[in-house]
Amino acid sequence: GFNCPYCRNYNANGDKTCARCKRYLPPRWVAQLLRNSPLGPNPVTTLLIGVCVLVFFAQLVDANNTGGLSFGLGGMPMSTLLRFGALTNDVADQPWTVASYMFSHMGYLHIIFNLMGMWDLGRRCEAEAGAGVVLTTFLATGIAGGVASVAWYGSQPYISSGASGAVFGLAGF
Repeated sequence: GFNCPYCRNYNANGDKTCARCKRYLPPRWVAQLLRNSPLGPNPVTTLLIGVCVLVFFAQLVDANNTGGLSFGLGGMPMSTLLRFGALTNDVADQPWTVASYMFSHMGYLHIIFNLMGMWDLGRRCEAEAGAGVVLTTFLATGIAGGVASVAWYGSQPYISSGASGAVFGLAGF
């Protein structure tokens, strides 16, 4: 027998579908490739976390270059957040911010707690439903959160950033 590459359940030789997750079991060589992916057993979760971390490091560099970042628990300067796609009520002129705001974060605690939730929920969802479902759920609920933010605040000035809406989407999954 061998382990399912998606949920790691042990299955007998000759099984066509996994007894646990009911997904098609690929040939052994495909399962081996999936298991030894450079992004690990949860490629979408790892990729999304990697993108958030890279954007946050770029934000740190930008904020440091403009002299606006305190390296305590303080937040990111508004100018940096705006340069990195934070959501504001100016969404009509910058519609891409409904998606880009998910990958920028306002500070250390903000990104730490978002990524802890993403790591925990993303791994579980990816093992149960697969990478495509996790990616679709993350992006769709994150964008829905951005649209809800725009609708809630209307013309009031605000700024929104972070993956919290997408993480809560994974929690609801």
